[in-house]
Amino acid sequence: MIAVFVFFAVIAGDAFISLAGFSSWLNVAAEVGVVALPVGLLMIAGELDLSIGAAQSSPPRRDAWQSPRVIAAHQRRLG
Repeated sequence: MIAVFVFFAVIAGDAFISLAGFSSWLNVAAEVGVVALPVGLLMIAGELDLSIGAAQSSPPRRDAWQSPRVIAAHQRRLG
């Protein structure tokens, strides 16, 4: 893990090591971690839940559907 961090720190430079860079990749890591923890516990218990892929992808679709631009376009379509 340290090697990956050093690699990106060297390649991306200040953009990766800055406060905004930390915020960006930690935000993504937190989202993946929230999903990975329960799935990992299920795997340790000998169970397998394949529905997590659908559950992980549905919030972005919901957010896109509820965006003001999409709502306005939908209302124009309905008349």
